[in-house]
Amino acid sequence: IASIVAAVAMETRISTDDIRGSCRERPVVAARKLVYWLARNVAKKSFPHIAHIIRRDHSTVMYGIKDIDRRMAEYGPVIEKVKKRLGVKL
Repeated sequence: IASIVAAVAMETRISTDDIRGSCRERPVVAARKLVYWLARNVAKKSFPHIAHIIRRDHSTVMYGIKDIDRRMAEYGPVIEKVKKRLGVKL
């Protein structure tokens, strides 16, 4: 998950500390949700594992993933860029 956090941070220009921190600014929250989604759907990590690494409750991770799924038209291009950065086959 550390590589996912780093890739999302580079793509969104938000620090890894902010992604893991308590900031509630919209861009930071969006980046954090991208990490949840990628960790679950690309890395196949469990909700509790993702929550532990990002320092959140597992229900927060579940909500964030559902939010990204609902807004895939908006977040899809960023997800694809992060996947490329990670070297994940598209």
